Amino acid sequence: MLHLDRGEPELALQRLDGAEAVVAEQRIGFVFEPRFSRGAALCTHGVFGEAAACLREGLATQLGAVTWRSHGFTNLAEALARRGEHREALAAVREGQAHRRRPAVCGGQRSFTASRASRLLGSTDSKKVNTL
Repeated sequence: MLHLDRGEPELALQRLDGAEAVVAEQRIGFVFEPRFSRGAALCTHGVFGEAAACLREGLATQLGAVTWRSHGFTNLAEALARRGEHREALAAVREGQAHRRRPAVCGGQRSFTASRASRLLGSTDSKKVNTL
């Protein structure tokens, strides 16, 4: 995630490929759904359809249903908004918000996701958002 935040999606994808290889070799598991990072990196590359598909797959996994789920929805909303699918983007934001309102969601994730969602909504065309 650090590489994504620094604007280095290629490095993020390289590290993710390496981590996936170690996970497969050592037969261990991830603590964070890797498709969330891959989808965010693909979005940075401008491949919004593939990013959205990757993020949806991650949200459908057992790990994606439990850990950092609202983060996955935030990245999905960004990919959809950049693709011009504003209704679907807002639906993803709402689902992420509903998830983070649950008592078991940690405060740090709540703050991070809320700030990303508000920036996303602020960056979309207000006329399109208001008509939804």
